[in-house]
Amino acid sequence: MNFLNIAKGSAGEVRSLLRVALEVGYLEQPTYNQLYSQTVELSRMLFTQIQAINQLIK
Repeated sequence: MNFLNIAKGSAGEVRSLLRVALEVGYLEQPTYNQLYSQTVELSRMLFTQIQAINQLIK
């Protein structure tokens, strides 16, 4: 569970760093959009896993 929570936090960190990369010109908008949506999807998947495990524990 701890590793899933750390991974979810890291995915959020990646999203904010992607924004910085876009603003300083390291990424173009289409690349940013694709990577951002992938990290959002990953966060959703991690959240779903965390919820499922919590339901098993209760």
